[in-house]
Amino acid sequence: MAVKDKSVQIVVSAEVKKVLDAFDSAGKGITKFGAETERIGKAIDGAFAPLMKGLTVAVGAITGAMAALAKAALNVGGDFELTMKRVAGVSSASQEEFAALTAKAEELGETLPVTASQAAEAMYSLSSAGMSAKETLGAIDGVVGLSIAQNYDLAESANLMTATIRGFGLEADQAGRVADVFNNVISSSMMNMQKLNDAMSYVAPVAKSLGISLEDTAAAMGKLADSGLRGEQIGTALRAIMLSLVDPTAEAAAELDKLGVTVTDVNGKLRPLDDIFQDLKAAGMDAAEAVRIFDKRSVAAALTLMEVSGSLDEYAERLGKLGRTQELLSLMMDTFVNRVKAVSSAYEATL
Repeated sequence: MAVKDKSVQIVVSAEVKKVLDAFDSAGKGITKFGAETERIGKAIDGAFAPLMKGLTVAVGAITGAMAALAKAALNVGGDFELTMKRVAGVSSASQEEFAALTAKAEELGETLPVTASQAAEAMYSLSSAGMSAKETLGAIDGVVGLSIAQNYDLAESANLMTATIRGFGLEADQAGRVADVFNNVISSSMMNMQKLNDAMSYVAPVAKSLGISLEDTAAAMGKLADSGLRGEQIGTALRAIMLSLVDPTAEAAAELDKLGVTVTDVNGKLRPLDDIFQDLKAAGMDAAEAVRIFDKRSVAAALTLMEVSGSLDEYAERLGKLGRTQELLSLMMDTFVNRVKAVSSAYEATL
């Protein structure tokens, strides 16, 4: 192409022009970012204060790197918008619902140590699992709170939340309750997010069908985690125990009868697990008898639950205490690492 007077004629499409116009306000965005960094820096005392002071000073250098800023703006904004469109597609969101979802993702990115793009990805995970736009809005706060409190991948947290809500037949607005139960059991046992993720899909549908609550299930899972079982082992063993009790083999039924233990009430409903195992303990069930009642792969788990019987109901009640997620979230937000993440999230919000 011939160049005259060192000038080049550029034809700009409407979409590209929008991006270029956005760059005109980048200076204002950097100013906002700098103010946000300074605000967060002032909130930090002690040993971390010099580091934040250095970070605040470094913000000034950003103004000399507009090319990098432009690239970041394209990547961040583009990723967020694309993901939100994917959310709208899989959730069949109306225009009003899409606007609400977008506003919620942006709010989470501005107020918590996650980016709007990460929040959008979590919404996509929820929607992909079959949640409607309304359900996704109802569940996202619990998902993000759980993820931050346990420092666990946001998309994986969304998958765990979906498996639990669907498995137990809960409404999406019960996500906060689910997050509290999970945070409580993790704080009080050797359970962790990975074990929960590995176990929940095995046990939740069976527990729900037998009328066993999330709290009672989590209590048993926590005790099994304390015995050293891995996540998948916890899920498969607890499921096998439930099924062995509700539909025992002829040999198992005879053994239960010999021990004088009844597993169902007068209505044919499975009695609480804690009550059943207390009765088995009182009857003196040994390992050989346990093998005849339960699946061989679940005998160790059954013996563990018998050993801790008498405490499961009280433990389940403690796991149901609401507010734990918010307590942990507040604690995490006070840490230096998450304050830096908050700076990053505020930076994305300016782009």
